[in-house]
Amino acid sequence: MIAAASTDDKLAFCREHGATDVSNYAREDLKDRIKALTSGNGVNVVYDPIGGSYAEAGAARQPRGRAATLVIGFASGEIPKIPLNLVLLKGCQIVGVYWGSFAMRDPARNRDHANKVLGWSPRASCARPSTPPLPFERAGEALERLEKRLVKGKLVLVALAPLSLALAAVSARGEAASDKRTGDCAGNDLRPCDPWRDDPDDVLPALPGSAILQACVRASWCSASWSAKS
Repeated sequence: MIAAASTDDKLAFCREHGATDVSNYAREDLKDRIKALTSGNGVNVVYDPIGGSYAEAGAARQPRGRAATLVIGFASGEIPKIPLNLVLLKGCQIVGVYWGSFAMRDPARNRDHANKVLGWSPRASCARPSTPPLPFERAGEALERLEKRLVKGKLVLVALAPLSLALAAVSARGEAASDKRTGDCAGNDLRPCDPWRDDPDDVLPALPGSAILQACVRASWCSASWSAKS
């Protein structure tokens, strides 16, 4: 496993969590480094949460045919424009990996995957990063740390009791509203209404707190609505 990052301390963190080789793309050419580390063979799969100018060094520039780039996100802020002639000539794959959409489309498989990952977590093969979690009221600090690229791995926000109560209120309001609707939400079907068709403001209670709290409650309600409906 080859990890790429912009600083040596981040690369050391990657080594601690399983990377066998590393590349500091801030001071060396990523494509050339991958070739050197693989004796010119390239890699089979590229996991790319960064995007930007480094994306083309992925599957489209690998010597090995049929390599695959997994598009995870664009943390660099730039959406890459990969020349499709390279995709054709290399016979490689570019695969979009949008976990949120998958979880809503196929909740049963998502639960199976989650159970499998949780089964790995107590073992050393899936050790969790040691980044301390933050309470939800420090969400602004968490976003600032992400913006300054100070986070290694995942930064977890711990929801406090007010958020849990808010989500419970959302669920109760959703069930009450479902009796008043027609179609999928009519009669004794106490599922929340369809978040893709109906307005969540109809069942979202007026909650105190920040806009971030409102957004998180709305997102959680929509996710719960879709999972229940599916």
